[in-house]
Amino acid sequence: MSLPKGWVRTSLGELLAPRSDRVDPATCRDAKYIGLEHVEPQTSKILATVEAGQMSSSAARFAAGDVLYGRMRPYLNKVVRPAFRGLASAEFIVLPPNEAIDGHFLLRRLSAADFVEFACGQYEGDRPRVKFEQLASFPIALPPRSEQGRIGVTLAELLADLDTACAELELARRKLALYRQSLLKSAVEGALTAEWRDQQSQSASAEPEGDREGWAEIPHTWRWSLAASHCGFITKGTTPPKSRTGEAPRTVPFLRVTNLTHDGSLNFSDQVFVAEDVHRRLLARSIVKPGDVLMNIVGPPLGQVSLVPSTFPEWNVNQAIAIFRVEPGLLNEFLAYVLLSPGAGRWLQARAKTTAGQTNLTLEVCRALPVPVPPLGEQAEIVRLLNQQLDALAEQGKVVGQALAMAAAQRQNILRAAFSGQLVP
Repeated sequence: MSLPKGWVRTSLGELLAPRSDRVDPATCRDAKYIGLEHVEPQTSKILATVEAGQMSSSAARFAAGDVLYGRMRPYLNKVVRPAFRGLASAEFIVLPPNEAIDGHFLLRRLSAADFVEFACGQYEGDRPRVKFEQLASFPIALPPRSEQGRIGVTLAELLADLDTACAELELARRKLALYRQSLLKSAVEGALTAEWRDQQSQSASAEPEGDREGWAEIPHTWRWSLAASHCGFITKGTTPPKSRTGEAPRTVPFLRVTNLTHDGSLNFSDQVFVAEDVHRRLLARSIVKPGDVLMNIVGPPLGQVSLVPSTFPEWNVNQAIAIFRVEPGLLNEFLAYVLLSPGAGRWLQARAKTTAGQTNLTLEVCRALPVPVPPLGEQAEIVRLLNQQLDALAEQGKVVGQALAMAAAQRQNILRAAFSGQLVP
């Protein structure tokens, strides 16, 4: 494709040289410090800064107007251009603009999808990072400096409107999530079926002993029970060593935390299977059946719960997942909603152990979980009402998600037009 008049073909490495200054934050205690977590992807906004004196590892020095590019996955799309000088995480590549390239133009160019895709193809290893030398060959169609400025101003205006729309959509998504939690709370505390209960003739239930700290009161016709009292089977899985994965065809689905969700469904898009003989022998203790309730016991985050469908006659799980197999008197769907509720989340989180950034729940804690148990008829009514209302919320969430996807596509269309010479005359 031919370039607009005055444009030239070049590369990132021909245009720029990164700053290599590395300093001890303790020597610049009052300076503002930016970490990867302080930058919002897509919008390139700085969400927060901290005093450099709070940091212990070496930092990169930047000047006002420099462009900072996150070089470590999953932060490759985090690009920011601070209006002040300070220190940044050493995981940023610091790129100072120069006579050849405008800072605003550079900021937006590194946000475009083609550059992000190029950068993602450069990393290797368990903690993938990219070096500037790997990015230097990226081709850039460069307009004259004055046109770069006009492109930067136009992009700022167009993308500001898009950012405002996306912020409103994200707010709507958060409100839907909060309403979902409110629904679950009202369901497992009895408020959702209060009218239904008034029409029934029920007697009061006795309350067994148990640690119910953090839980709200329940209707007098309900009773408290421990998870172990209603689940004859609460255990966790294991991961077979590679040397014992079996030679036979792998036909039994093997679930990991990535397959669990926060809405009770099972995400089986990332499929892993084990051989039948491994399933029957080595993993016999953790055979999962349709109707079982699964919850992750390794995080963060905790609180992912899924109900096993009948897609396969049997499944298996790894050591990060607990299996709850309910007995008569408790509906598995109701238990899944209890585990997803705020009350269960607070109770479990308060008893979790955190080591080296990993959060763990023991099976003993899972078995001691207090469960509010309504009469079976009311459990069924709660499940019916929740399914109905949560399905409606999911549809609304889908609409918001589609709108955000369209906004992201529109952002890239605008950037593509800008960097091919079609945005400004």
